[in-house]
Amino acid sequence: MQVRESEEIHLEAYDNSMIYKGKAKAFHDAKLGRKEFLVGEKVFLFNSKLKFFPGKLNSRWRGPFMVVKTYSHSAVEIKSFATNKIFKVNGYRLKHFYEGDQVCLVEEIQIEDL
Repeated sequence: MQVRESEEIHLEAYDNSMIYKGKAKAFHDAKLGRKEFLVGEKVFLFNSKLKFFPGKLNSRWRGPFMVVKTYSHSAVEIKSFATNKIFKVNGYRLKHFYEGDQVCLVEEIQIEDL
């Protein structure tokens, strides 16, 4: 009798664990956003060679690269600025490259006391 109860508790715990994992995966997947890349945009490429041994100061991102063409299912064709080679990568390995603050002219308007 005790063995049967132990098996039932084990199966119930297993089912609860599977339900929890399914809900956690659904929550995580809902938070992920698809990245849209435009032709001519600059991007960084994830360096998968440093995935296991990143080193202390080595960056995991290489680049910048320029987007040449986008395909369905998040495939992107990019071009290296250094070597001018063009190759196709998965869009999940890319992130947008931001060049920092842009300098723009600002007009000053003097307000006189009334």
